[in-house]
Amino acid sequence: MIKHVIETEIRRRPADVFSYLADVTKMTEWEPNTLRCQPIGDQALGPGSKAVQTFKMFGRQSDVTLTVVDYKLNHRLRFQKNEPFPISFGWTLKTAREGTHVVYSAVLEPKGIFRLMALFMKSRILKQIENDLASIKRNLEANAG
Repeated sequence: MIKHVIETEIRRRPADVFSYLADVTKMTEWEPNTLRCQPIGDQALGPGSKAVQTFKMFGRQSDVTLTVVDYKLNHRLRFQKNEPFPISFGWTLKTAREGTHVVYSAVLEPKGIFRLMALFMKSRILKQIENDLASIKRNLEANAG
């Protein structure tokens, strides 16, 4: 199991940060392996809602289902997916002096061959999680207005 928690401050209101993170179609802007992400159905994002994420891994394109497993408007958002192995990732937001304090956590539970690969790729995986949060921050602050 790989757990990683990082924190940053984003110079935007929590409602703005939450809105960006909750718009799954914007995942392509901050997660470089995501080719497309679309909600399933017409329901508003909330606990149990789902999206299809199309991503590229090891040169292959795959579709996986993301499920919202924790949701509190403008405070918490967490997704779970089970392919290529169980992965949970999400954010906790708090008002900060200059905007929003963001805690980004990810838990990866590689199985089978992925467990062995994770041993060799752990530092790369952790760096990608850090890069994802840096991209979120950069995108939000660049579009502040």
